[in-house]
Amino acid sequence: MRRRGPEASWLFLLNHTGSAQRVPTAGIDLLTGAVVEDAVTLPAGGVAVVRERAGA
Repeated sequence: MRRRGPEASWLFLLNHTGSAQRVPTAGIDLLTGAVVEDAVTLPAGGVAVVRERAGA
């Protein structure tokens, strides 16, 4: 699910599969503080919330 505001957008990711999934995006993972350059890889059952950079 992606939510957009006037100054930012947030991507909420939940991996319901039994294997790792790679999702293209760029920004900051708000749960870990990690910088996401081109994609986030979620393990099986993993979650992430990414504040996306403009144009991601």
